[in-house]
Amino acid sequence: MQNHDPFTEFLKKKFSDRKTRNKKYSLRAYALFLKVDQSTLVKVMKGERSFTEKTRQRCLKLLATESSEERAVTSLIEQRLGSPRLLESDVIDLLGSWHYWAILELFKLPAFTQTPQEIMQRLGLDAPTVDLALERLVQFGFLSGAPGRYVLQSPNNNWTNTKETSTARKKLQKTFLEKSVVALEELPFDVREHASLTLAVDRERLPEFKERLKALRQEFGNFAQKTGQFSDVYQLTISLFPLTKDTHA
Repeated sequence: MQNHDPFTEFLKKKFSDRKTRNKKYSLRAYALFLKVDQSTLVKVMKGERSFTEKTRQRCLKLLATESSEERAVTSLIEQRLGSPRLLESDVIDLLGSWHYWAILELFKLPAFTQTPQEIMQRLGLDAPTVDLALERLVQFGFLSGAPGRYVLQSPNNNWTNTKETSTARKKLQKTFLEKSVVALEELPFDVREHASLTLAVDRERLPEFKERLKALRQEFGNFAQKTGQFSDVYQLTISLFPLTKDTHA
């Protein structure tokens, strides 16, 4: 199961086409044509890093032989990143456990074999939990197909109601926080990131803060998955809460 980045594949194909026409054509010439640093171009073509959106769009315009080709590559990129599938509260209530979302992310890993044994090993789950999770993910349309040949239906998922919470959602977030503490205690620093920020704020702007953090999560999700080169499933948890007591109550 492969998960290639359409833009990276496009870059490599266009370089290969030019190399076919001119055996002496070099990566240096390619970088000069695209107006990018050669070492950065090499890393992008290897899937080790990605261009900014602005640079990617410029490269598409320079390399596309016609507008339809540019639109086709852009469409493939958008399909892979995808707009988040919006979930109703009843779905969250039924899938209110961290492992459902982790299993979905496993399907993005190119070397993932889809076997229950691999899911059990990678996520530390038992067989009944994995079997039930796969059954429910198919039932609610997150996966289609049959065991060993499942297809991920949406690359990203989010809930529709961001104005209030529920018991299931609170339980889910509590689990993520607990797993974050375990990671803080047990994992080496070079494979995790725990940081915090203490600052004075105007509480009246809290709705504005929430919207900014929502946009930040979406932006980071797209940035982190832009290359399509996946090896592990990580969890991002951002906390923002008052340290001061409410003296106005």
